[in-house]
Amino acid sequence: MKNIFKYSLALLTVVLGFASCDSEKDENYQPASISGSQVFFANDLQTKYEISPDANSFAVTISRGAASGALNVPLKVTQSEGSIFNVPTSVSFADGEKDAKIVVTLD
Repeated sequence: MKNIFKYSLALLTVVLGFASCDSEKDENYQPASISGSQVFFANDLQTKYEISPDANSFAVTISRGAASGALNVPLKVTQSEGSIFNVPTSVSFADGEKDAKIVVTLD
């Protein structure tokens, strides 16, 4: 009797496992598109910067979804105490531009 219960439970688990896999739902997935003035860092943004000894800054590109109209976006930056980086408090996009640069300076 115990073996019948074990085999029934195993069979039920396999059946539920197959029933829960809905591959059709995964094939129809469409990621959201960027719209409006959504501001973001691009996926291919450089993650490491080498700064020469005589340089005291580097530029970071920020993008937005729609290029129409000038736009000023405040930036909220969280840094650890004693950080050597000075990051601007906002980024400004010119009318017709999808990308803008902020300049991060070093103390």
